[in-house]
Amino acid sequence: MFKRLLLLYLILGLLIFGSAQLGAQDMVELDMLGFGCRDGSPCEEIIDQFNMGPGAEMGIQVNYETVPGSWQEYTQKVVSQIAAGNPPDIINMSPLQKPDYLANEFLTNLTPLMEADESFDASQWYPPTFGAWMDDAGDVFGFGHGIYTEAVFYNKAIFADAGIEAPSLEWDNSWTWEELADVALQLTVGDDPATQQWGFYWQFEPGWLFPIFRAFGGDIANADRSVITLDSEGSVAALDFLNDLMWVNGAAPPPSVTSATSAGNLFIQGRLGMFLDGSWWLGGFQSGIEDFEWGVLPVPTGPNGTFTGYWVDAWGIPANSSHQQEAWEVIKYLSGEEASSHYLNYGMFGIPGFRAVTESRTDELFTPLSAEETAVWLNSTDYGATPPYTRNWNEVWDMTTGVLQRLQLQELTPEEAGQEISERGTALIAQAQ
Repeated sequence: MFKRLLLLYLILGLLIFGSAQLGAQDMVELDMLGFGCRDGSPCEEIIDQFNMGPGAEMGIQVNYETVPGSWQEYTQKVVSQIAAGNPPDIINMSPLQKPDYLANEFLTNLTPLMEADESFDASQWYPPTFGAWMDDAGDVFGFGHGIYTEAVFYNKAIFADAGIEAPSLEWDNSWTWEELADVALQLTVGDDPATQQWGFYWQFEPGWLFPIFRAFGGDIANADRSVITLDSEGSVAALDFLNDLMWVNGAAPPPSVTSATSAGNLFIQGRLGMFLDGSWWLGGFQSGIEDFEWGVLPVPTGPNGTFTGYWVDAWGIPANSSHQQEAWEVIKYLSGEEASSHYLNYGMFGIPGFRAVTESRTDELFTPLSAEETAVWLNSTDYGATPPYTRNWNEVWDMTTGVLQRLQLQELTPEEAGQEISERGTALIAQAQ
């Protein structure tokens, strides 16, 4: 009897072990590299939800790794693994990398996967989710997971003290750059750099300046992104306007101040009336500002119209991944309803690309802004475009930022800065061809 029981247990054990081995063999494991999740936990949590839910049903296990450091360090790791023939199956991407990724054919074309998927309906997402990651032929190479745009943050208490009424919150009927300059001058109080209050500031970096260049009729680069165009009449006019705002009118903090205290912190401290930047500042302002009420305004209109930039980070699939179909299922989930709602809980990734989440949770999206101010962000996508990033963009960015710093220090005129950036930037692009 004992021998029969022992034999039965042995057979059952072999069957269980064999089933486990079969399950392990059937499970497809995907490696995913991520960046931008702060400590990584928000992304790790949604990956765990996928693995325990739809992943388990489809036989997909995602192994997620958050890469510390900067975007450049993260990108270097991704590129080195792709070049070595050992790519991750899923990557997180910034639009800054799009030109080089496409030129080097690093990414899987998602369009065939989208068209073959009967459960996929692109209309469930806002157009920039895919439009920001299309090539010139209209094929999609990234699945966006949120939309960041720029607008003007403003200190309502400073406006009230100066007796200034905020402009309209409607993008089509708001204010001009000249009117903003006039308001900025009125908001500038004092002459002690340690305590002075300034009217306005912006980031002196090419991507952030993009809406101002466009408004004045200029741009960062030409249509095919082969030539830097900061020496154009419109771009120089934008630089001249900003230079006058800082040095002629004194309405913007000079480099001696912003090198010690960032513009965002100046705003939090109540020493900056207006600040042009992206919706990624909302969380910091919400937690960091206690002493005054703040809001948001549309970007002003220039001679060439009203513009804001938008940035759509995305999930992508390296072209030499061996599990592209499974990776598609994962990134579809990671930009879908459940994941988008999860990101919103953490205040991540700006406006959720998935329409239903944004529309059902609008009152939570941009706390503590009013419904009208929330609409400023939601409507901003109608005036946005991705800056025309070029090949070798990291090098172009670093060089441009360095030259603009010399402009800020009055070592160059706007014309000289625009010409130097255009010549050196175009040469950098040519090196990558």
